[in-house]
Amino acid sequence: MILKDPATDVFPARLLIVDDEEIVRRGLERLLTNDGYACATAGTADEAWSCLENEPFSLVVLDMVLPGATGFDFLELLRKRFPETMVVMVTALDDRDLAIRAVQMGAHGYVVKPFGRDELLVQVAGALHHRDLVMANRQHQMKLESEVRRHTARARASQREIILRLVAAQQYRHDETATHI
Repeated sequence: MILKDPATDVFPARLLIVDDEEIVRRGLERLLTNDGYACATAGTADEAWSCLENEPFSLVVLDMVLPGATGFDFLELLRKRFPETMVVMVTALDDRDLAIRAVQMGAHGYVVKPFGRDELLVQVAGALHHRDLVMANRQHQMKLESEVRRHTARARASQREIILRLVAAQQYRHDETATHI
């Protein structure tokens, strides 16, 4: 299943896998690449920021525990700096409260290791679909705002034209009705 990234109009969607365990990174990369995604990997928060600053990503698959930062710290900063980038948390921490907190902070999904292949793929596809809807909504909103600006400018021009015509009409008044105008 190859998904088009609507933001960049490029096939396939770009994913960044951030996990401190190399074997997990490679396994996630292989799984997601086999499903048609273009993947990059990072083992630390610093490596991930370097990747994010150099190229756009549609989604980040993010481990909860990273050297130098928690997944929550990374998620919070990511949502501020790259709000269009979706996040699916992948962690060994099977904790309902952490999952709820992650979603409240802006993660689209929370997958507990070990997970089934389809579980992760469904979470990633769902997050990318949500991103598509958000991007389409943003484009539609921009189009509507442009139309409102155009119609407002036309209405102002019409009002100005009416005022100028009324002023011109006032100059051609009849002497007998001048006091009424």
